[in-house]
Amino acid sequence: VKEAIKNNFRFRKLKPGSIEPYHVYDDRNKRYIGWDAESLMDKIDEKIEELRNIKKMNGGSLDKVRNNVSLMLSNLYFRMKLLADFIRSDMK
Repeated sequence: VKEAIKNNFRFRKLKPGSIEPYHVYDDRNKRYIGWDAESLMDKIDEKIEELRNIKKMNGGSLDKVRNNVSLMLSNLYFRMKLLADFIRSDMK
């Protein structure tokens, strides 16, 4: 993702249009209805960086972290799944 951003890749090229209700299979992703692929990819990248920073700030360990890292990872997974479902969708 970082390399694509450095090379000014436009994530809108992955799939034109925006996420519609029929793309969303999980309730936690309903907030992303109306977003395009680029916006969702930016959010995914932001959360990956946030998880990396949490680990760095705690000396490479996640044992004493106050954040709910397992929930953060689960949410990240479902955002990535939503992006994949959106890209693979035949409907426009």
